Amino acid sequence: MANRLTKNERMKVLFDNYFEEGIISPLREIEYNDNFKSFKKLKSQKLPYIYDVNHFCFLSNSSSKQVNYLLLKKEKAYVTFNLPKKAGGFREINAPSKSMKHVQRWILDHILYKMSVGDYVHGFVPKRSILTNASIHVSQNLVLGIDIKDFFPSIDFNSVFRIFKSVGYTQKVAHFLAALCTYKGKLPQGAPTSPMLANLAIASLDTIIDKYCRRRNFKYSRYADDITISGSHNLPMHKQKIIEIIEGNGFTVNEEKTRLHSRGSRQKVTGLVVNDKVSIGRSRKKTLRAIVHNILKNGYEIENREKDPFFKEKIFGELAFARMVEPDFANPLIKKLKCANWASYDEQTIDSRESELFMRSLEKKSYHKPVDATQIIESESDFLKAISSTIAELKHYIEDRRWIEPFWDDARVIEINGEKHKIPASPKKETKIQPTLHVFFNRNLLPLGVQVLRETDEGVGKLDFKFLVTLKGNIPLNVCAEFKLAHNEELEHGLTKQLPLYLKASPSKSGIFLVMWFKDDKGKYFSKPVNQNKSQMLKMIEEAIKEINTKEEFKIESILIDASKKPSASHN
Repeated sequence: MANRLTKNERMKVLFDNYFEEGIISPLREIEYNDNFKSFKKLKSQKLPYIYDVNHFCFLSNSSSKQVNYLLLKKEKAYVTFNLPKKAGGFREINAPSKSMKHVQRWILDHILYKMSVGDYVHGFVPKRSILTNASIHVSQNLVLGIDIKDFFPSIDFNSVFRIFKSVGYTQKVAHFLAALCTYKGKLPQGAPTSPMLANLAIASLDTIIDKYCRRRNFKYSRYADDITISGSHNLPMHKQKIIEIIEGNGFTVNEEKTRLHSRGSRQKVTGLVVNDKVSIGRSRKKTLRAIVHNILKNGYEIENREKDPFFKEKIFGELAFARMVEPDFANPLIKKLKCANWASYDEQTIDSRESELFMRSLEKKSYHKPVDATQIIESESDFLKAISSTIAELKHYIEDRRWIEPFWDDARVIEINGEKHKIPASPKKETKIQPTLHVFFNRNLLPLGVQVLRETDEGVGKLDFKFLVTLKGNIPLNVCAEFKLAHNEELEHGLTKQLPLYLKASPSKSGIFLVMWFKDDKGKYFSKPVNQNKSQMLKMIEEAIKEINTKEEFKIESILIDASKKPSASHN
């Protein structure tokens, strides 16, 4: 009877398969031994063995050329933008490119999720949530909440490198894995790997605090940067010691967000009330009941006073969250709300929802910077300058940054009488473009106190846009704007008839004629009867405006924005 192979020998056979199958080239003895040691340690934890970058690309189904480029040109692999914080200020987000996100997602799914974190960790861990986090602290005398300041940026490249090295990856593999998961030497907020790496980087601190709490019969949990400790009346005596432990491990406590709640007050943990049971709270339930009641009684229009294009989604989202925590409360409300008449809402808000998503896309591409809300409009000159700057910014994003997708319908295939016909990409209708312009104008001008109205009835027809502001001393100012596509046969009429008519009927002395001009990727103009050539069109508009401004008391300014497709390679 043949001797059975030892565990080490079986592992050696498995490791040698990499060479026999040609996945890894033969290694020198020292390198072989180092990698065999890495292989055994990783396999014992059910983690994938990785020899080098090329092997990683093979496993993750990634392009070797692309991954090496991401490692060398990391600034090209991220888009940086700011999101407003609830408490004021902005949080910097570093969003990875599609290629970088792909490799990070593989690292998360195949490595990080297989590494264990303590039972007290609830943030970004499968099958755990804010609900499981809050449930630990129900019916406690005192609840202490501590917030770690700048959590992700506190974790540097070396901390991430040590995580990969500690589980068995060789030095060179741990180094490039850490490089793929960090940006500017830190964990980037926006990368899918960052939350789990943060959990692993802070694991030793979790263990220290958990042991400290267990000895004193306190309960400990952490959700991302939010630490919660609950227990008896002597908890306040230990608050400072716990903060010292946190800061002694290289983290900073946000003193402004540190809070201590007694049984007599509303005890909240990760947004949920935990006094007697886990709940969304009485006031939140009261608000949701009132919203559903008002929608059923009066329709959604009155409740949606701010005309939020995502009003329906937000209400159902709130109720879905409530159902996760208190299904007996939320389910009847959801059932009632589904019976409401949403047909007109869906029809009326589809363009606005699409426009809002386009604006969010623009902001996430880091093209669109937050508005400086400290700017004050004190005069008509300030008012006109703010509007002109906003339209100039729009022109810049469209012409220089190529933000044109909101203004084009994609190419598509339709079937007529059983035959398929290809419809090329074409400019959207004016009425489909206007909502996006409206959202853009509002984003830039509302923080400055400028109201932007769309399709207002001026008594002589509907004006596309009206900009309004009230100066000190209750002095109202407004600017009328007419919008036309360059290939619209009503273009000249809009400039010489419509806009002057609106201005005569309005106290405004200033008008804007905004034109959007298009060519497709083959260089084809979209024109009905007039002005195929852009320079010809500009000349026609300028001459018409010069004549109007000479005759009338008001003044019109024209802006032409080129939203043409980028020429295809065959038409460059």
